[in-house]
Amino acid sequence: MIDQVLGFLNQLERFAFFLLCMGDFLKYQHWPGGAVGYVLSGFFLVLSQLILSGYWPFRSALQPATRIALVMMAIATVGSVVGFVFKVQHWPFANIACFSGVVITAIYGLYLLWIRYLG
Repeated sequence: MIDQVLGFLNQLERFAFFLLCMGDFLKYQHWPGGAVGYVLSGFFLVLSQLILSGYWPFRSALQPATRIALVMMAIATVGSVVGFVFKVQHWPFANIACFSGVVITAIYGLYLLWIRYLG
């Protein structure tokens, strides 16, 4: 059961990050569709985080390294979504929030590679 939940969440997060990258590209080029990509990716990322945080048997079965990865993912998700909402609304500090979300996501990806291949 845990493997099925993880597989579903993995596919959901990949799709959300694809939408995030496409929305980011479209928004920075000032092409139409960027805001839609931001909103949909934020929805799917928040949905996956809610499933992970609400599924108690899954949380108790996690190892500490995986819990750290999930916390990093949640922080990156919040930073990215807030930055993209700021960017859509043309509010100040949007670029800083977007950049911090992307940097934390990159650190998260490196951490996952470290866990998988070196840990």
